[in-house]
Amino acid sequence: MQGEPFSDGANRYIMGWCPTKNKNSDSNVFDWAGSLVTHRLIQHSDGTFAVAIPDGVNDKFNVNEALQSVSNFGMTKQGDAYVLKANGSQKAFSVFDRRADVFKIKTHIKATTSSQFGFEFGACGTRNEVFALVFDLAKNQLRLDKVIKNSAPLNLTQLPLKVPANKEFDVTIVSENSVCVIYINNEIAFTNRIYKMNRNPWAVFADNGEVTFSDLKIFK
Repeated sequence: MQGEPFSDGANRYIMGWCPTKNKNSDSNVFDWAGSLVTHRLIQHSDGTFAVAIPDGVNDKFNVNEALQSVSNFGMTKQGDAYVLKANGSQKAFSVFDRRADVFKIKTHIKATTSSQFGFEFGACGTRNEVFALVFDLAKNQLRLDKVIKNSAPLNLTQLPLKVPANKEFDVTIVSENSVCVIYINNEIAFTNRIYKMNRNPWAVFADNGEVTFSDLKIFK
């Protein structure tokens, strides 16, 4: 997504297009333009810039819905926290029920020992094919991968990821129809088009080690 800055008199924003794909298929190439996406610009004391979710978008989602885990492996639930512990070659995961077209996910992630974890969309019942937002701490990278069971992941897009010393991340994900935006630590935004996300289950996962998704909540 490329964009231009503008102001409402109090805050500055940057906006751009999340492109559509030919014939509305995840397997096809991007078309030109698509859906308008806006981020709030933040300037740090050293002059550097970051982006965060606009207040108007964040405040729109204020109805907390109950989470329903429909399948899991290596998951322990502690209140609103989901602790995932991968077991050798078997990743840990918790799949949640189908969602409506528009929703917001919020959580605080603590990567205790895991170096690769994240969120899956389009999980369906079998998880044979998913689109994964991958936190790769070994490569300092945030990726969108297409993951087909028993095959090597296919990287679709990626972004540099700043990994804090404490390996903790405040995360907000906004999904509208097939547009998915993830905000991390009020620093970066990562926007993708995922058609299979619509009305399908989603999941949190850990490819290795242990990671905690605390205060995990979904809003409509």
